[in-house]
Amino acid sequence: MLITFMQRIEAIVMQSLLTFLYKSGMNIEQAMLIATFVAAALAIVFIFIVEVLIRRILLRWVNHLAARTSTQIDDLFVSHKVFSGLSRLIPPILIHLLSLPVFQYYPETVLLVKDFALLYFTIGIVLVSFSFFDAFAEYLIGNPIAARLPVKSFVQVLKSLTVFVGFIVVLSKLLGKSPVVFLSGLGAFTAVLLLIFKDSILGLVAGIQLSSNDLVHVGD
Repeated sequence: MLITFMQRIEAIVMQSLLTFLYKSGMNIEQAMLIATFVAAALAIVFIFIVEVLIRRILLRWVNHLAARTSTQIDDLFVSHKVFSGLSRLIPPILIHLLSLPVFQYYPETVLLVKDFALLYFTIGIVLVSFSFFDAFAEYLIGNPIAARLPVKSFVQVLKSLTVFVGFIVVLSKLLGKSPVVFLSGLGAFTAVLLLIFKDSILGLVAGIQLSSNDLVHVGD
């Protein structure tokens, strides 16, 4: 609702400013350019205010709430900055949503800004995923039931898959191709991935075999 309200405000400001500048004697191209700069400045200020409010108020409240609970997993999320990483996803979302009303007179710029926001969001997702995997791995390692599982190997594989998906999304946007085009050649690329992450895959398989067959005991 807040985003929709802001988009409407941006549209009203753009139209009013454009009309004012045009009546002041400027030609339509100059009026559109100045109106776009003003709208972009307002959008930047709005995004900055939202981010500050989230970090100064909401994020502190979430961290304080996590510290008061008896569960350990939320404390690990705080220490590994999972919540902080999630808050960093708000700016690219706002950039993507506000790109159309701000640059409505320059459609090509809208596409560029949306692509930038998507790349920004993808990188943020990869980083917060890493933090989440590390926090969850530390939680499992401290759990007696899951202590003998190859947690680190699982995490390495999950991180590798996350990087792979993020790389496909970024590459598809940079080259202007659909991710399906890259996934269609996955067979050849899989061979390269197996070579790059060979040690992680072998460690994962060995850990699963040792854990499932209970081959190693304390004192061996």
